[in-house]
Amino acid sequence: MKEDNVLFLLFVENIALINENASRVLLSEDRLYYKLFPISSGQVISTELYVKLKLSNSDEYFYELVKNRYIGMSISNELLLSEYRKKRRKEPNFFEDCLNNCSLQVSGTLRSAKTVVEFLQGMALDPLMDNDAFYLLSNGAFNVLLNGQKHLEVVTFTKACIEGNFRPLGEKYDIINQSFADAVAIMME
Repeated sequence: MKEDNVLFLLFVENIALINENASRVLLSEDRLYYKLFPISSGQVISTELYVKLKLSNSDEYFYELVKNRYIGMSISNELLLSEYRKKRRKEPNFFEDCLNNCSLQVSGTLRSAKTVVEFLQGMALDPLMDNDAFYLLSNGAFNVLLNGQKHLEVVTFTKACIEGNFRPLGEKYDIINQSFADAVAIMME
């Protein structure tokens, strides 16, 4: 049987199973299901939303999603800070995977820009973070965040987040502005 036919049959089977029993929930990231079953029905939800709503110890499950390279997850600045500190101590970590989930290309929401700026603010306040390391970290984080973006609204929003979080930080404010300007220059190429 052709692969397209198998996928179609699986799709039809999933729809039949959901319609057969209203208490069933399909975990899927496939937007086609959302067209057939509105989000308000609660019959089709994303894996991340299921973890947040249904499981009591969601932190443990989030780590499983990150470890298995789940893409499109909403990452918190606390998780980024925790994973970066593990990386700095040379412990096993998922910092790169978490940071990649903050890419606007993956998340599609400006909330990621706020998360990245809040994470960088936490690192700027870390007494062990020297200026050169902070520049490299912030520039790398902004490059991941802005990868594939061409919209100036992203730049404006991120700049406003930087202003709100970094203005009182003096030298770190200057460093983050430079690293952001360098990342925007790469974005515009």
